[in-house]
Amino acid sequence: MDLLFGQQKAEDTNTRKLPFVVPFDNTIIQIGNILKRHWHIILNDDNLKEIWTDPPFLALKRHTNTKEILVRSKF
Repeated sequence: MDLLFGQQKAEDTNTRKLPFVVPFDNTIIQIGNILKRHWHIILNDDNLKEIWTDPPFLALKRHTNTKEILVRSKF
């Protein structure tokens, strides 16, 4: 019911999350843990600490498939 009455979206908050976008692979899961483990390096820098207040999140991008390469969607 809250969605119908205009509940505040998560994008409206003032937090800046750093997306780390990589192509999907089965071994990528470990990279998210490495990013969180070494987040203290960003926090030690005064300039970067002001820009990114929250730790990064891992965003996986899918590869282009054969259909997308062979078939054009525009006429």
